[in-house]
Amino acid sequence: MSTSCLNADSSIAMTSPKDPAHCCHQCKNYGAFAAIFEDGTLQCWGDQAHGGKTPDLPPGRKVASIASSWQDFAAILDDGTVQYWGRQDFVPPDLRKGKKVAIASNEGGFAVIFEDGTLQDWWDYGCGGKTPDLPPGRKVVSIASTELAFVAILDDGTLQCWGSGFFEGETPDLPKGKKVVSIASTCVSFAAIFEDGTVQCWGGQDCGGKTPDLPKGKKVVSIASTWGSFAAIFEDGTVQCWGIKLMEARLLIYHKGKKYNGSLEWMLT
Repeated sequence: MSTSCLNADSSIAMTSPKDPAHCCHQCKNYGAFAAIFEDGTLQCWGDQAHGGKTPDLPPGRKVASIASSWQDFAAILDDGTVQYWGRQDFVPPDLRKGKKVAIASNEGGFAVIFEDGTLQDWWDYGCGGKTPDLPPGRKVVSIASTELAFVAILDDGTLQCWGSGFFEGETPDLPKGKKVVSIASTCVSFAAIFEDGTVQCWGGQDCGGKTPDLPKGKKVVSIASTWGSFAAIFEDGTVQCWGIKLMEARLLIYHKGKKYNGSLEWMLT
């Protein structure tokens, strides 16, 4: 699962880490940055009220992954515990015991997956900070998020959504017998890829929430997203985009070592 990070205000957080050549991952929120280095150490910079001051980690511990809300950071350490910092008035979450293996976030909440496939959330209930009740016996495989909602892929290929209903915190109806293998998200919509390479979208139609008409016979292998648009890569290496048309765009496509410009097809709602 990819780490969840929000946008930082570069006018506030404009100082770079001391040794960017050895930085293997960066995360950001609305006022600060956090960088994980190759040796598992951490450096933060920017507005201290947004977590811009590097926290003191437990002795000998290394950072494995990190996520951010609009004003806070949370990191999973190499022993499966969580380190949380940010707002000066924040209260550390009361997480249950057990090794955490993945973390996700949106603007108002965090969600961690435990080694046994269970889930725990914290912070703003309206943003998904309240842990949902999963179907009996099901385990969480991965999590994606819009600005104020989460969706989890369960081990049977079904979905569980929670958080703000205005940001797609309600679980959609899926075709019977189809299993979801991955999910991408914009600010207010999700796009799921099924085992057979087909796609289903839901959420704000202006931001990619309407399932596009895909070429017949082509299977989608991956989807990337911006704040309001999706781009799908097919198994033949071609691309299709849909969502907000902010500007005319062209994609630099690599084919057999040669470069050429290919027009993106923007699917508008």
